[in-house]
Amino acid sequence: MSLRGCVLLKERYDERNFEAWWTELNGDRAAIEEVVNHLHLWDVFDAREEQVPEEALNSIGEVLVRTWRCALSEQFPDRSFRVELSNDESDYGPTLSVSARS
Repeated sequence: MSLRGCVLLKERYDERNFEAWWTELNGDRAAIEEVVNHLHLWDVFDAREEQVPEEALNSIGEVLVRTWRCALSEQFPDRSFRVELSNDESDYGPTLSVSARS
């Protein structure tokens, strides 16, 4: 979905949350997208490390990165996006994020 120039994952959109981030980040669309459009794969798959290996989630995440890039390119051909998979220690497992490319 698109709102005030931000491209947002529909499932992650919450009006009050969006408005709070819009104010907090002074309308910086890329920063807002990055905050709103992050997805922890542990939450999506309700995975526990002993049931679903983190390596499997990383592989799924890589496929989702390519899929999301294609979908965004098709839906918003005039825009450029950064779609990333991260898995550093500060995150809650493998995490996807989407934001406009500056």
